[in-house]
Amino acid sequence: MKNTLKKRSNSENGVALLVAMITLLLISGVAVAMIVASGAESSINGNYRSSSSAYYAALAGLEEGRGRLLPASSNTIVGGNGIPAFNTVAMPVGQVTYIVNPNTAAGETLTNVLTATFYPDNQYDLEFGSGKLSAAATAGTVSNPPIPSRASTNTSAIPGPMYKWVRINPVTEYSLKMDVDNSGGPLNQTNVLYYETANTPPSLTQVPSPSAYQVLVVTSFAMLPNGT
Repeated sequence: MKNTLKKRSNSENGVALLVAMITLLLISGVAVAMIVASGAESSINGNYRSSSSAYYAALAGLEEGRGRLLPASSNTIVGGNGIPAFNTVAMPVGQVTYIVNPNTAAGETLTNVLTATFYPDNQYDLEFGSGKLSAAATAGTVSNPPIPSRASTNTSAIPGPMYKWVRINPVTEYSLKMDVDNSGGPLNQTNVLYYETANTPPSLTQVPSPSAYQVLVVTSFAMLPNGT
């Protein structure tokens, strides 16, 4: 009788050990899953925070560019720097004006920000065709030196937004990838576009008129310290 009870007790001890090991394994699995999920969530939050910061930094550059296109602004760039007074003569294709915001502590200067060492403008050639920016620079129609940004000149010594450059240039059918006149032929690469306010509704056109305003595109590039 005693031997039977002893064997049963040993058998129950083995089952209890197995149940404990399975329970520990399940708890460990849940703990690992929670750690992985927490790490993934932190990574997603970090990426979102970085992309949002870069977006708003670039948006600040767009706002400076737009603000300095206002003729009434005390810091206007209209009437010089390759940007003619509105509704007088057109800004020609190939004319490119830059506003740059260098970080002098990192060795960036007004003239080297756009170089391959720092933040070259690779987007322009995608819009106008390969080699077009280099051709414009050779023709002397790229602002040189670029216009300094107002972001780094605030009087309170508060760090400004971290955009690197803003580009202002005219657009064509080709750069917008849009058949404005519905010709059905190749997209025009030479005629600048206007916004004709006399049309109902107002629309894009390649024909200048007293009621048409030239269309300019403002492009901004931002780079955060973490590389975003």
